[in-house]
Amino acid sequence: MKALNLILFCLIFGNIFGQEITEKEIETNVSEVTVFIEGAQITRQKTVELAQGG
Repeated sequence: MKALNLILFCLIFGNIFGQEITEKEIETNVSEVTVFIEGAQITRQKTVELAQGG
């Protein structure tokens, strides 16, 4: 029973602390707007470089 608890503990906390999640705010440019009777669609574009594995 102790072994099962240890395995569950490792699986749960290994997933939580296994990766560092980083956020980056990116400014984009509006490239197209389509207006409908109810609502609108806004298309934004930006080229970004991402680190491998991130």
